[in-house]
Amino acid sequence: MISGTMNKNSDLSLVDVNIKRKAILYDASKCTACRGCQGACKQWHDLPAEKTHNWGSYQNPKDLSPKTWLVIRFDEHLKEDGYPMWLFNRQSCFHCENPDCAAVCPTGAMTVRKDGVVFVNHDLCIGCGNCADACPFGVPHIDEKTEKSYKCNFCIDRIDNGLAPACVSACPTGALKYGEREELEREALKRVEKLREKGFSEANAYGVGDYKTNVILVLPFSPDKYSWIPPKPQHTQSVVWWKEVFSPLGALAIGASALGALFHYVTIGPKRVEEITSNEEEK
Repeated sequence: MISGTMNKNSDLSLVDVNIKRKAILYDASKCTACRGCQGACKQWHDLPAEKTHNWGSYQNPKDLSPKTWLVIRFDEHLKEDGYPMWLFNRQSCFHCENPDCAAVCPTGAMTVRKDGVVFVNHDLCIGCGNCADACPFGVPHIDEKTEKSYKCNFCIDRIDNGLAPACVSACPTGALKYGEREELEREALKRVEKLREKGFSEANAYGVGDYKTNVILVLPFSPDKYSWIPPKPQHTQSVVWWKEVFSPLGALAIGASALGALFHYVTIGPKRVEEITSNEEEK
């Protein structure tokens, strides 16, 4: 089963850098933390509610899980006048341009489409947890019962049929927008300029620098003030080892096995059925 219903007639199932990439733009300055997007994600994907408890924050639930693919984060800070201030942020999959989760997946279950969407093919997923360990944002989660990885799939069944992702459709303030990545990146940078003109000197666009993502965040404050995102995301060491050491070693091992089989065939030849039968008759 694929994570979400995929349009079988879609030709966007394989990676192709030539096709324009889809993206979601989240503007924290327009977000009221109504969590309509959070509820829409649950409803569209038929994800069950989870039992939670008060842990000292309005944020609920506390984190992502196999049953919760999107969370609106509440980060509390004190302003210069001593009054509290909430910073809202969207926690979900970034659908990275070069996703670490896909790089370390041993079965190809973590799939990258032509349009940049990263989704889990549950027919191939073995629940090894490599994706969860490699993700610099801690997004994928393994379900202990199904032994499968779960995360946001960008509502591929919706976008393949001309609809925006459920979270975007449910946003009442325009904090979420869906479209072509290049266009949304330009819009994000314009919004950052306007925020700076209004006095938000730390305003920035997250996901448009060296580490590019297909979910772009417009943040009024510097990334280090938001609890779940690394200020400067980097590829994890496990991915570096996988790409530079283990993957080449695996290729060498396969090549050596093939050469050994070929050498055996050339020097000794195949084991013939007649020889085996003759030996058995002599016994």
